[in-house]
Amino acid sequence: MSRSAFAARFAQLVEEPPLTYLTRWRMQKASRLLETSPAGVAEVAKRVGYDAEAAFSKAFKRWIGVAPGGYRRRAQMRVNGSFARPAETLNSRVIRSASTILLSGLGKGLLGLELPKRPYRFEDQRDARILNLLA
Repeated sequence: MSRSAFAARFAQLVEEPPLTYLTRWRMQKASRLLETSPAGVAEVAKRVGYDAEAAFSKAFKRWIGVAPGGYRRRAQMRVNGSFARPAETLNSRVIRSASTILLSGLGKGLLGLELPKRPYRFEDQRDARILNLLA
């Protein structure tokens, strides 16, 4: 199967292009690692498939709206029950990117935003479709 045929079939079955799916998967996995693991940002970048920490940080900020270190700090504040910063004190870039976070399905409660009705999950039917496509 050619690369273009694969990409077209993948997009048809999964409802997003392969690289978008891969990036979303990486960012979702990275956000979980940042929330639960003591590993540094460089280690998280390597675990999700990035060779360069800078490339990972840039992609993470583009998808999530906050740099990885800031995301980890906010996740820790939520866990400790001290996440009570008023919206006026938040970085304006984070606020502007809130719609991007919601649309990407990766908000994960960041800034107190609700997840979309159909949050992205790796355990959903798209994974089964991908496995069938690759078989």
